[in-house]
Amino acid sequence: MLIGSANVRFQTTPTHPSNFTDIKVSTQGEGTARVRGCYHNPRTGLGLFGILPVVTEELDASPDASLGLRYSTAKVSLGIVTNPFSESVNQIWAVAREGPLTAGVQLKAPHLEDLLTKRPQQALRDAQSASSFAFSYSPAGRAVGRGQFTAAIEVQEQKRLILSFLHHMAVQRLCKNPLEDEEVVGITNYLDIGLQASSVVTSIAKGHKRVDTSNIDTMAKDLSSANPNLRLGAAWQVNKNVLVKGRVGTDAAVASLAFKAWWQPSFTFAASAGYDLSSRKPRVGFVFNVENYGNIRYERGQQTAFGGALVQRHVALPQDLANREGKGLLVQRDDLDNARILGQATTDASFVL
Repeated sequence: MLIGSANVRFQTTPTHPSNFTDIKVSTQGEGTARVRGCYHNPRTGLGLFGILPVVTEELDASPDASLGLRYSTAKVSLGIVTNPFSESVNQIWAVAREGPLTAGVQLKAPHLEDLLTKRPQQALRDAQSASSFAFSYSPAGRAVGRGQFTAAIEVQEQKRLILSFLHHMAVQRLCKNPLEDEEVVGITNYLDIGLQASSVVTSIAKGHKRVDTSNIDTMAKDLSSANPNLRLGAAWQVNKNVLVKGRVGTDAAVASLAFKAWWQPSFTFAASAGYDLSSRKPRVGFVFNVENYGNIRYERGQQTAFGGALVQRHVALPQDLANREGKGLLVQRDDLDNARILGQATTDASFVL
Protein backbone atom coordinates (compact mmCIF):
# COMPACT_ATOMS: atom_id res chain seq x y z
CA MET A 1 0.00 0.00 0.00
CA LEU A 2 1.40 3.35 -1.07
CA ILE A 3 0.88 6.27 1.32
CA GLY A 4 2.27 9.69 0.57
CA SER A 5 2.09 13.25 1.81
CA ALA A 6 3.26 16.68 0.68
CA ASN A 7 4.00 19.69 2.85
CA VAL A 8 4.49 23.31 1.74
CA ARG A 9 5.81 25.63 4.44
CA PHE A 10 6.38 29.37 4.56
CA GLN A 11 8.69 30.80 7.22
CA THR A 12 9.80 34.40 7.36
CA THR A 13 13.34 33.90 8.70
CA PRO A 14 15.42 30.88 9.79
CA THR A 15 16.04 32.52 13.18
CA HIS A 16 12.34 32.27 14.14
CA PRO A 17 11.30 28.64 13.46
CA SER A 18 8.15 29.04 15.59
CA ASN A 19 6.63 31.57 13.15
CA PHE A 20 5.36 29.74 10.08
CA THR A 21 2.36 28.74 7.97
CA ASP A 22 2.08 25.49 6.04
CA ILE A 23 -0.36 23.15 4.35
CA LYS A 24 -0.06 19.36 4.40
CA VAL A 25 -1.84 16.99 2.01
CA SER A 26 -1.95 13.22 2.64
CA THR A 27 -3.25 10.37 0.48
CA GLN A 28 -4.02 8.13 3.45
CA GLY A 29 -7.63 6.89 3.48
CA GLU A 30 -9.88 9.19 1.48
CA GLY A 31 -7.25 11.90 1.59
CA THR A 32 -6.75 14.78 4.01
CA ALA A 33 -5.49 18.34 3.82
CA ARG A 34 -4.68 20.58 6.76
CA VAL A 35 -3.53 24.16 7.17
CA ARG A 36 -1.32 24.97 10.15
CA GLY A 37 -0.12 28.27 11.52
CA CYS A 38 2.05 29.29 14.45
CA TYR A 39 3.25 32.59 15.86
CA HIS A 40 5.40 33.16 18.94
CA ASN A 41 6.98 36.32 20.29
CA PRO A 42 10.01 35.39 22.44
CA ARG A 43 10.11 38.84 24.04
CA THR A 44 6.61 38.66 25.52
CA GLY A 45 6.52 34.86 25.71
CA LEU A 46 3.05 34.65 24.15
CA GLY A 47 2.27 32.38 21.24
CA LEU A 48 -0.73 31.32 19.18
CA PHE A 49 -1.08 28.24 16.97
CA GLY A 50 -3.82 26.38 15.16
CA ILE A 51 -4.70 23.52 12.80
CA LEU A 52 -7.64 23.73 10.40
CA PRO A 53 -8.64 20.66 8.32
CA VAL A 54 -9.54 21.62 4.75
CA VAL A 55 -10.35 18.11 3.52
CA THR A 56 -11.22 15.27 5.94
CA GLU A 57 -12.08 11.59 5.53
CA GLU A 58 -15.40 11.94 7.38
CA LEU A 59 -17.34 14.73 5.72
CA ASP A 60 -20.33 14.54 8.10
CA ALA A 61 -18.26 14.77 11.28
CA SER A 62 -17.35 18.07 12.95
CA PRO A 63 -13.91 19.34 11.90
CA ASP A 64 -11.08 18.15 14.12
CA ALA A 65 -9.60 21.64 14.39
CA SER A 66 -7.27 22.86 17.09
CA LEU A 67 -6.58 26.32 18.46
CA GLY A 68 -3.88 26.76 21.09
CA LEU A 69 -2.39 29.46 23.28
CA ARG A 70 1.01 29.22 24.96
CA TYR A 71 3.23 31.23 27.25
CA SER A 72 6.91 30.31 27.21
CA THR A 73 10.04 31.69 28.79
CA ALA A 74 13.50 30.27 29.36
CA LYS A 75 12.28 28.29 32.38
CA VAL A 76 8.49 27.87 32.08
CA SER A 77 6.03 26.85 29.37
CA LEU A 78 2.24 26.81 29.81
CA GLY A 79 -0.37 26.09 27.18
CA ILE A 80 -3.92 25.09 26.34
CA VAL A 81 -5.40 23.50 23.19
CA THR A 82 -9.10 23.75 22.33
CA ASN A 83 -11.45 22.73 19.52
CA PRO A 84 -13.33 25.87 18.44
CA PHE A 85 -16.07 23.89 16.65
CA SER A 86 -17.00 21.55 19.52
CA GLU A 87 -16.20 24.20 22.16
CA SER A 88 -14.16 21.72 24.17
CA VAL A 89 -10.71 21.79 25.76
CA ASN A 90 -8.45 19.09 24.31
CA GLN A 91 -5.42 19.41 26.57
CA ILE A 92 -3.44 21.64 28.87
CA TRP A 93 0.23 21.37 29.74
CA ALA A 94 2.89 22.88 31.99
CA VAL A 95 6.68 22.46 31.75
CA ALA A 96 9.39 23.88 33.99
CA ARG A 97 13.18 23.85 33.66
CA GLU A 98 15.83 24.59 36.24
CA GLY A 99 19.42 23.96 35.26
CA PRO A 100 19.76 20.39 33.94
CA LEU A 101 16.33 19.33 35.27
CA THR A 102 13.10 19.52 33.26
CA ALA A 103 9.65 18.36 34.40
CA GLY A 104 6.28 18.51 32.68
CA VAL A 105 2.66 17.44 33.03
CA GLN A 106 -0.08 17.16 30.41
CA LEU A 107 -3.79 16.69 30.97
CA LYS A 108 -5.50 15.35 27.86
CA ALA A 109 -9.24 14.74 27.61
CA PRO A 110 -12.03 15.41 25.07
CA HIS A 111 -14.16 17.40 27.51
CA LEU A 112 -12.02 18.69 30.33
CA GLU A 113 -14.79 20.98 31.58
CA ASP A 114 -16.86 17.89 32.55
CA LEU A 115 -14.51 17.33 35.47
CA LEU A 116 -15.94 20.42 37.15
CA THR A 117 -19.39 18.84 37.35
CA LYS A 118 -18.21 15.64 39.05
CA ARG A 119 -17.45 14.90 42.66
CA PRO A 120 -13.91 15.83 43.77
CA GLN A 121 -12.78 12.20 44.25
CA GLN A 122 -14.19 11.06 40.89
CA ALA A 123 -12.83 14.15 39.14
CA LEU A 124 -9.38 13.47 40.62
CA ARG A 125 -9.40 9.84 39.42
CA ASP A 126 -10.50 10.87 35.93
CA ALA A 127 -7.84 13.57 35.80
CA GLN A 128 -5.12 11.12 36.85
CA SER A 129 -6.12 8.61 34.16
CA ALA A 130 -5.91 11.36 31.51
CA SER A 131 -2.61 12.84 32.72
CA SER A 132 0.93 12.27 31.51
CA PHE A 133 4.08 13.11 33.43
CA ALA A 134 7.68 13.48 32.23
CA PHE A 135 11.01 14.20 33.90
CA SER A 136 14.44 14.58 32.29
CA TYR A 137 18.01 15.24 33.38
CA SER A 138 20.47 16.75 30.90
CA PRO A 139 23.70 18.20 32.34
CA ALA A 140 25.70 20.52 30.12
CA GLY A 141 28.64 18.95 28.32
CA ARG A 142 31.94 20.22 29.65
CA ALA A 143 34.73 17.94 28.54
CA VAL A 144 35.49 18.26 24.84
CA GLY A 145 34.98 14.97 23.02
CA ARG A 146 32.89 13.34 25.74
CA GLY A 147 29.56 14.75 24.65
CA GLN A 148 26.35 15.32 26.50
CA PHE A 149 23.59 12.95 27.65
CA THR A 150 19.89 13.21 28.46
CA ALA A 151 17.96 10.73 30.62
CA ALA A 152 14.16 10.88 30.75
CA ILE A 153 11.22 9.04 32.29
CA GLU A 154 7.60 9.40 31.17
CA VAL A 155 4.27 8.01 32.34
CA GLN A 156 1.49 8.26 29.75
CA GLU A 157 -2.05 8.34 31.16
CA GLN A 158 -1.26 5.65 33.75
CA LYS A 159 -1.00 3.13 30.90
CA ARG A 160 2.59 3.24 29.71
CA LEU A 161 6.00 3.79 31.26
CA ILE A 162 8.83 4.98 28.98
CA LEU A 163 12.51 5.24 29.90
CA SER A 164 14.83 7.03 27.46
CA PHE A 165 18.53 7.77 27.25
CA LEU A 166 20.27 9.84 24.57
CA HIS A 167 23.99 10.56 24.22
CA HIS A 168 25.11 13.32 21.85
CA MET A 169 28.78 13.69 20.95
CA ALA A 170 30.77 15.83 18.53
CA VAL A 171 34.21 14.72 17.34
CA GLN A 172 36.50 16.97 15.36
CA ARG A 173 38.89 15.52 12.81
CA LEU A 174 40.91 16.52 9.77
CA CYS A 175 39.00 16.75 6.50
CA LYS A 176 40.45 14.84 3.54
CA ASN A 177 37.62 15.36 1.08
CA PRO A 178 38.97 16.26 -2.37
CA LEU A 179 35.60 17.76 -3.30
CA GLU A 180 35.86 20.40 -0.57
CA ASP A 181 37.42 23.82 -0.96
CA GLU A 182 41.11 24.05 -0.21
CA GLU A 183 40.64 26.19 2.90
CA VAL A 184 38.34 23.60 4.50
CA VAL A 185 40.71 21.38 6.46
CA GLY A 186 38.62 20.46 9.51
CA ILE A 187 35.31 18.69 9.96
CA THR A 188 33.03 17.93 12.90
CA ASN A 189 31.25 14.57 13.15
CA TYR A 190 28.06 14.31 15.20
CA LEU A 191 27.15 10.99 16.81
CA ASP A 192 23.89 10.27 18.64
CA ILE A 193 23.07 7.03 20.43
CA GLY A 194 19.66 6.50 22.01
CA LEU A 195 17.98 3.76 24.03
CA GLN A 196 14.26 3.58 24.80
CA ALA A 197 12.36 1.03 26.86
CA SER A 198 8.59 1.09 27.33
CA SER A 199 6.22 -1.19 29.19
CA VAL A 200 2.58 -1.41 30.23
CA VAL A 201 1.76 0.09 33.61
CA THR A 202 -0.30 -2.17 35.86
CA SER A 203 -1.80 -0.81 39.07
CA ILE A 204 -2.38 -3.12 42.03
CA ALA A 205 -5.12 -2.02 44.41
CA LYS A 206 -4.65 -2.51 48.11
CA GLY A 207 -6.91 -5.01 49.79
CA HIS A 208 -9.41 -7.38 48.22
CA LYS A 209 -11.48 -5.17 46.00
CA ARG A 210 -13.85 -6.38 43.35
CA VAL A 211 -12.62 -5.75 39.81
CA ASP A 212 -14.92 -3.75 37.55
CA THR A 213 -15.42 -5.85 34.40
CA SER A 214 -17.87 -3.52 32.68
CA ASN A 215 -15.11 -2.09 30.52
CA ILE A 216 -13.02 -5.23 30.11
CA ASP A 217 -13.07 -5.12 26.30
CA THR A 218 -11.63 -1.62 26.19
CA MET A 219 -9.02 -2.53 28.82
CA ALA A 220 -7.91 -5.56 26.81
CA LYS A 221 -7.66 -3.48 23.64
CA ASP A 222 -5.52 -0.86 25.36
CA LEU A 223 -3.17 -3.48 26.78
CA SER A 224 -2.81 -5.31 23.47
CA SER A 225 -1.91 -2.06 21.66
CA ALA A 226 0.70 -1.14 24.27
CA ASN A 227 3.12 -4.06 24.09
CA PRO A 228 6.49 -3.62 25.82
CA ASN A 229 9.18 -2.35 23.48
CA LEU A 230 12.94 -2.02 23.58
CA ARG A 231 14.60 0.17 20.95
CA LEU A 232 18.20 1.09 20.24
CA GLY A 233 19.00 3.79 17.69
CA ALA A 234 22.04 5.62 16.40
CA ALA A 235 22.67 8.55 14.06
CA TRP A 236 25.98 9.52 12.49
CA GLN A 237 26.40 12.78 10.65
CA VAL A 238 29.43 12.13 8.51
CA ASN A 239 29.75 15.71 7.28
CA LYS A 240 27.53 18.63 6.36
CA ASN A 241 25.99 16.60 3.51
CA VAL A 242 25.47 13.01 4.68
CA LEU A 243 23.50 11.58 7.62
CA VAL A 244 23.12 7.87 8.44
CA LYS A 245 20.54 6.58 10.93
CA GLY A 246 19.48 3.16 12.16
CA ARG A 247 17.14 1.65 14.73
CA VAL A 248 16.59 -1.89 15.97
CA GLY A 249 13.95 -2.96 18.43
CA THR A 250 11.42 -5.57 19.41
CA ASP A 251 8.89 -4.04 17.01
CA ALA A 252 10.92 -3.23 13.88
CA ALA A 253 14.33 -2.60 12.32
CA VAL A 254 14.85 0.53 10.22
CA ALA A 255 17.81 2.14 8.42
CA SER A 256 17.88 5.59 6.78
CA LEU A 257 20.26 7.58 4.62
CA ALA A 258 19.90 11.33 4.03
CA PHE A 259 21.79 13.71 1.74
CA LYS A 260 21.59 17.51 1.91
CA ALA A 261 22.97 19.98 -0.63
CA TRP A 262 23.54 23.48 0.75
CA TRP A 263 22.79 25.28 -2.47
CA GLN A 264 20.34 28.12 -2.99
CA PRO A 265 17.75 26.83 -2.80
CA SER A 266 19.00 23.82 -0.85
CA PHE A 267 17.44 20.37 -1.08
CA THR A 268 17.38 17.22 1.04
CA PHE A 269 16.77 13.66 -0.10
CA ALA A 270 16.27 10.79 2.35
CA ALA A 271 15.45 7.11 1.92
CA SER A 272 14.56 4.55 4.57
CA ALA A 273 13.92 0.82 4.60
CA GLY A 274 12.72 -1.37 7.41
CA TYR A 275 10.96 -4.52 8.47
CA ASP A 276 7.92 -4.55 10.76
CA LEU A 277 8.17 -7.54 13.08
CA SER A 278 4.52 -7.42 14.16
CA SER A 279 3.04 -7.50 10.64
CA ARG A 280 6.07 -9.28 9.14
CA LYS A 281 6.11 -6.89 6.20
CA PRO A 282 8.88 -4.70 4.77
CA ARG A 283 8.46 -0.95 4.51
CA VAL A 284 10.23 1.67 2.41
CA GLY A 285 9.95 5.44 2.36
CA PHE A 286 11.35 8.46 0.53
CA VAL A 287 11.49 12.14 1.44
CA PHE A 288 12.39 15.06 -0.77
CA ASN A 289 12.63 18.54 0.72
CA VAL A 290 13.44 21.93 -0.85
CA GLU A 291 14.33 24.95 1.30
CA ASN A 292 15.24 28.55 0.65
CA TYR A 293 16.62 30.08 3.83
CA GLY A 294 19.07 32.48 2.20
CA ASN A 295 22.78 32.37 2.93
CA ILE A 296 23.43 29.91 5.76
CA ARG A 297 26.91 29.43 7.17
CA TYR A 298 28.06 26.08 8.48
CA GLU A 299 29.16 25.98 12.07
CA ARG A 300 32.15 24.11 13.40
CA GLY A 301 33.25 23.72 16.99
CA GLN A 302 32.52 21.15 19.66
CA GLN A 303 31.24 23.38 22.44
CA THR A 304 28.47 24.73 20.24
CA ALA A 305 27.81 21.20 19.01
CA PHE A 306 26.88 20.09 22.54
CA GLY A 307 23.60 21.95 22.04
CA GLY A 308 21.34 21.90 19.02
CA ALA A 309 23.19 24.36 16.79
CA LEU A 310 22.99 24.27 13.02
CA VAL A 311 25.65 22.26 11.25
CA GLN A 312 27.73 25.02 9.69
CA ARG A 313 30.84 25.06 7.60
CA HIS A 314 33.93 26.93 8.77
CA VAL A 315 36.63 29.02 7.18
CA ALA A 316 40.12 27.81 8.01
CA LEU A 317 42.20 29.89 10.40
CA PRO A 318 46.00 30.11 10.20
CA GLN A 319 46.16 27.57 13.02
CA ASP A 320 44.13 25.12 10.93
CA LEU A 321 46.48 25.47 7.98
CA ALA A 322 49.39 24.83 10.32
CA ASN A 323 47.63 21.73 11.62
CA ARG A 324 47.26 20.34 8.12
CA GLU A 325 50.95 20.85 7.46
CA GLY A 326 51.78 18.87 10.59
CA LYS A 327 53.00 21.87 12.58
CA GLY A 328 50.48 21.48 15.38
CA LEU A 329 47.55 19.52 16.75
CA LEU A 330 43.92 19.99 15.80
CA VAL A 331 42.64 21.49 19.03
CA GLN A 332 39.51 23.30 20.14
CA ARG A 333 39.79 27.10 20.14
CA ASP A 334 37.51 29.60 21.83
CA ASP A 335 37.21 31.82 18.76
CA LEU A 336 35.71 28.94 16.77
CA ASP A 337 32.64 29.12 19.02
CA ASN A 338 32.25 32.86 18.71
CA ALA A 339 28.77 33.48 17.29
CA ARG A 340 29.85 36.80 15.81
CA ILE A 341 32.74 35.21 13.87
CA LEU A 342 30.52 32.37 12.70
CA GLY A 343 27.80 34.75 11.57
CA GLN A 344 25.42 32.99 13.95
CA ALA A 345 24.05 35.58 16.34
CA THR A 346 22.10 34.15 19.26
CA THR A 347 18.37 34.86 19.06
CA ASP A 348 15.84 35.26 21.84
CA ALA A 349 13.92 32.23 20.56
CA SER A 350 16.88 29.89 21.23
CA PHE A 351 16.41 30.27 25.01
CA VAL A 352 12.66 29.66 25.09
CA LEU A 353 11.48 26.41 26.64
